[in-house]
Amino acid sequence: MSRQESAVERAQRLTAELAQELARISEQTSAMRQLLERDAHRAPLDYPAEARTLFDDRRRRADHFDPSIFGEPAWDMMLDLLGTYKAGRSVPVSNCCAAAAVPSDTAIRWIRHLERRGLVKLLPDPFDERQLYAQLTENGLARMKTYLDTVPPRSEARA
Repeated sequence: MSRQESAVERAQRLTAELAQELARISEQTSAMRQLLERDAHRAPLDYPAEARTLFDDRRRRADHFDPSIFGEPAWDMMLDLLGTYKAGRSVPVSNCCAAAAVPSDTAIRWIRHLERRGLVKLLPDPFDERQLYAQLTENGLARMKTYLDTVPPRSEARA
């Protein structure tokens, strides 16, 4: 009889655990439904405009603080590349260096780091082998869009 009781107890415990898991899934589903309903009424985000606004906000800090205390050259470059994004268009690496507001050697190291991470690709200039162009990869573009979708818009960048 004790074997039967332990099987019954085990079944009750598993049933209770299953009920808790189903309740958790139901809550998550409800929260996801609310997010989807909210987003269904929102116009799509103009990602390049939003990136330019964030970039400009970062630059405006220099009006109030010493710019050397803030250092995120990779982020500045990613925002700049998205801000100037048009399908198939690349930007001179010198523009990325200027966007990062750091010495060119430092900017180049960061561009190479972004390239190794698969976020940026470097393309040679077909007419000038000394010149390189940078472009967001599909992965880089998708990740920037996903990030911007998770933060409240800073611009009036709804299409």
